[in-house]
Amino acid sequence: MKNLSLIVVIGLLWACGSEVKKENRPLVKAVDYKVKHIDQNHRVSIVEDDFVQADSTYKVRGYFNEGRLMKLVGIIKTPHFERDDYFYFEGGKPIFSGHMMNFMDDRLAEEFKYYYQDGTVVESLFWKDNYEPGKRFPHETFKEFDPNMDSLMKEERDRMAFYLSKLEEEGFELKHLNEHLEANSNN
Repeated sequence: MKNLSLIVVIGLLWACGSEVKKENRPLVKAVDYKVKHIDQNHRVSIVEDDFVQADSTYKVRGYFNEGRLMKLVGIIKTPHFERDDYFYFEGGKPIFSGHMMNFMDDRLAEEFKYYYQDGTVVESLFWKDNYEPGKRFPHETFKEFDPNMDSLMKEERDRMAFYLSKLEEEGFELKHLNEHLEANSNN
């Protein structure tokens, strides 16, 4: 009986781990499904660029399906800071972005998730916690917050434009590990 109550408590904590406005739950669920589907799609071409600016190393990747951008990833590494940016698209518009930051000197990690509807962020979630090097990040419990939408949208557009410009200027196409179309058939 003791184990059953422990399982129930853990289940409740997991279910309540992400605070999402009730009216946005269907959108968040639908976007999460689309993001998972995009990540599982192996029929993509990848355009990549790696470059260094000052003490920062960048890696930018664009994932395309039939010439349409599906996912844009930007990774920045410095001696004291790492940042991973993920943007997902549908019909040429962003549907989701995620930003994971690791401040190594402070041993602080934080992650932000933004859910878009019609090109505008409608749901914003984050978590922030300290960690020990060499161990997994603490359990991520996302909380809702209300960012300044004007500055957030400008920052999101600027970051996307920077990554896309790098791909356009210097990106080169890679072959995806599972590019062979027969590898993706259900035969």
